Amino acid sequence: DADVAAASEAFFAALGGYPASIKSAEEGGSDDEVKSAAHPNRLYRVSDASGSMEMTQVAEGALTRDMLDTNDCFVLHAGGVVYVWVGKGATKDERKKSMEYGTDFLKQNSLPDWTPIRRVPEKAEDGTFKGAFTQWDPPRTVDFSGGAPAPVEQKVDINVAAMLEQRAKIASDMVDDATGKIEVWRMEDFDKVKVDEALHGQFYAGDSYIVLYTYEKRNKPHWIIYFWQGRDSSSDEKGSSALFAKQMDDELGGDPVQVRVVQNKEPDHFLALFKGRMVVHTGGRASGFANVNDADSYDTDGVSLFHVKGTNDVNTRAVQ
Repeated sequence: DADVAAASEAFFAALGGYPASIKSAEEGGSDDEVKSAAHPNRLYRVSDASGSMEMTQVAEGALTRDMLDTNDCFVLHAGGVVYVWVGKGATKDERKKSMEYGTDFLKQNSLPDWTPIRRVPEKAEDGTFKGAFTQWDPPRTVDFSGGAPAPVEQKVDINVAAMLEQRAKIASDMVDDATGKIEVWRMEDFDKVKVDEALHGQFYAGDSYIVLYTYEKRNKPHWIIYFWQGRDSSSDEKGSSALFAKQMDDELGGDPVQVRVVQNKEPDHFLALFKGRMVVHTGGRASGFANVNDADSYDTDGVSLFHVKGTNDVNTRAVQ
């Protein structure tokens, strides 16, 4: 009707006019750019036992848990993700450079720079990492030599809703339901600055951030350190985010899982932390280098266009 037409005219006028053409969803292609079937799972050992750091392929295809050695680090490329597994007995230098191994692996194998990299300490493996191996946990055996026990009639109340909820959680490949504690820092002039809780979920494409997620598992604290790097973030900000993530990891005894997150390639668990309220704005802080001709940049003209994408109320986010 006339009101809709008038609103449409005003909308596109604010954007500078109508676009020449708009692609259909089919023409735009699939958002799933990482195809796990594109390559077999590959496992590499990283060791400095020879006096210099070396990376050698251990196996590909069917992997078994006993291929991992607690005295070394390993790089696993599986499901479009690069995992760096750090054994309990790895040397100090191997631990320190573990995330660098993942970055080097991307370059050596010509992988996209947005490929997710995850640091996984021994004994902190999640379901997605274990899923790359055949039979991570040995099958349980039952001794029937004593004869089968007499059947006991029991009345069990089945909570169907809880069963479906649990199934959905398992299917999502997330470590938990993302209801733990969240702390966020933004990189500013080679330092990390705490972000107010009211602004959690608000990011700038020109900045890099650290998100520390704390949760409990079997009455023991666990941590995930995400370092999110905006599309237009400067090299010093990206470097600072990786450096402070490593420092935070050391302060927590080397137990956290580190995950590098590139804008627009956020994993489901990261998105779930913000309960569908993640917003990425254009602009951000200037580079911290004094010799760089840069300045803080923010959109202040009062007109903003956001692309809202997602499949549910948890993984939905808006990008300017």
